[in-house]
Amino acid sequence: MHPHVTNISRKETLVVIALVALYLVVNLATSSRFPAVWDDEVMFADPGVNLYLGHGFTSSAWFFQPRDEFWAGNTPLYSVLLSVWLRLFGFSLESVRSLGYVLMAASTLTLWWSTIRHGLIASARARVLFVVVLLLEYGCAFMYRTGRYDTLGLFLVALAALAASIGHPAVRCFCLGGIALLVPLTMVALCVYAAVIGTLLLLFGGRTFWKEVASIVIGLAAGTALLYGIYRSQGVWDDFTRTAEHLRTMGMGRGFSKEPGLFLLLVTCMLLAIRGYSAGERNWRTPFGFGLAVGVLFPVVMYILGRFPTYNAWMAVIPLVLGLFSRPDLDTWSDQTTRILIGTLLMLVCLSGLPLQLAVAVFFWKERDYARVEELVDRNVGATDWVFCDAQAYYAAKRRAATVFTSSYHRHEDPQFSPEEKERITVLIIPPKVLESTTRRLGGVWTSNGDRIAPPRKEFLFFSKRLTRQLGLARQLINNYNIQVYIRK
Repeated sequence: MHPHVTNISRKETLVVIALVALYLVVNLATSSRFPAVWDDEVMFADPGVNLYLGHGFTSSAWFFQPRDEFWAGNTPLYSVLLSVWLRLFGFSLESVRSLGYVLMAASTLTLWWSTIRHGLIASARARVLFVVVLLLEYGCAFMYRTGRYDTLGLFLVALAALAASIGHPAVRCFCLGGIALLVPLTMVALCVYAAVIGTLLLLFGGRTFWKEVASIVIGLAAGTALLYGIYRSQGVWDDFTRTAEHLRTMGMGRGFSKEPGLFLLLVTCMLLAIRGYSAGERNWRTPFGFGLAVGVLFPVVMYILGRFPTYNAWMAVIPLVLGLFSRPDLDTWSDQTTRILIGTLLMLVCLSGLPLQLAVAVFFWKERDYARVEELVDRNVGATDWVFCDAQAYYAAKRRAATVFTSSYHRHEDPQFSPEEKERITVLIIPPKVLESTTRRLGGVWTSNGDRIAPPRKEFLFFSKRLTRQLGLARQLINNYNIQVYIRK
């Protein structure tokens, strides 16, 4: 945490800015093609969209709460920020997803500058590679491409890393405490992450970092109290804790990420640790040792607490990447076998992430065109319709119908979905395979008008649904639009 500013060349700065700019262009150009719109994206977007549209901080896409209640399905900061973002850029699939791209770009630049401020990565080439891996790695790309709130959590982590380089102790601790205050408002898992980081800082640094850790603890406590005050004042604190417990226990004992980039990075760092130990390294109180400790300990703690899903993998990935490129011997390896092995593993880390996702997007370019969904909705939905739809049709239906419920709104036995609301629904836009279960819950008699978007029969290379699950790749990699319109008789 002690600042150590390294000289930085104009060439390195231009290269990093160019890489981040290229990242933004590529992601914005392919925004609607990967992934197909899915549940998590919509559930986190809907409160912000409703706030932007003047319907209050509410949601008809979240289980456990009625649509007219102050939303407490999760932490609120991302959805509030999204509503501000939409005021600038309007409501569309692209504008919602672009917020994640921009937050990732800002986080990457902030982390890069932090490595310079701390002197963690001595080589300009290693710092550039650090940026490349962050932008391409599977877990990171999954996070910023899938419309979740994790990108805001990453931005806070990046800000904290930069704040830790501030020279004046009081200013440094004040900034760390202020950032920590926002953590409980952003991500519950980020509170666990802060606890792991703080504990390891004390173990690795002894009393050196106690003031910084204390500042973070105070900030977390204040942020938790603020979150409690907000939700308690709205009478929804119990809804928040109920949802948090459900999400924690959902898939408990099964939810350990098989994210390929994380696995490859762990293998890479373990091999380097073994190599270093064989060469006589005994001091593990280094950035490499710290990064490896976080990369191993955080997933284990999350799994013990409930589960460690793919969308949390970035919290283990980034310390591993940072620790890897912080090694002072990175540019001086004379062992050709080591260079080839580590280089191959890092290449696989990068290729299995964003490049793979973009390849899928290009392969299914026509099938993933969201204009097809918008056209289907425009043909079948009017301004007075109440629509019940799968998340796939959310953006199209939301801009056209009077009221939109998504399938996640009645995912569980949910008394908040009232009989009066169900009776007013006039159009269903759902996958054909869930028609029976949906109509059983909603009631009424429904008939298809024949208007449908069917998924393609072709598969991307050898990625079948079964193999994708076995490899640990998220289903978003291969999912395509599959919806049909049903009208109430």
